[in-house]
Amino acid sequence: MLGLVLILLFVNVQIFRYERAITRGETIILKLLPQDPRSLMQGDYMRLRYELATNFEPQPEGGLIYLKPDAQGVADKPVPKETPGAVPLRYRVLGGRVFFDIETYFFQEGMASRYERARYVELRVDSRGVPHILRLLGENREEL
Repeated sequence: MLGLVLILLFVNVQIFRYERAITRGETIILKLLPQDPRSLMQGDYMRLRYELATNFEPQPEGGLIYLKPDAQGVADKPVPKETPGAVPLRYRVLGGRVFFDIETYFFQEGMASRYERARYVELRVDSRGVPHILRLLGENREEL
């Protein structure tokens, strides 16, 4: 019984953190690189790659970079931590590649053609630099 209570407590804390990040986090938009094909074995999803991952020299152990969105909300390169309005973004390095832990986007079956036009992703980033995908955007940052 105690185990079940602990599991439910853990799950609820995670849900609370996610909801708080979505409602209070800073919004930024990142440009996508061409997407990899979707997986037939795992259903309809898109593997996302970010232009930002190629625009800085990462620390081998990963860490935080700071981004300053432009007037349209797009952040394309890191800025110094002390820059006013800078938003932290956590990253990891695996096999020499940078990952932001938002590299997959699942969508409803049969909607692949809608999301193939994605060129940007809109995120909410919490104060610890943890990103959450809100939606994919088209070439002119319109909602898909």
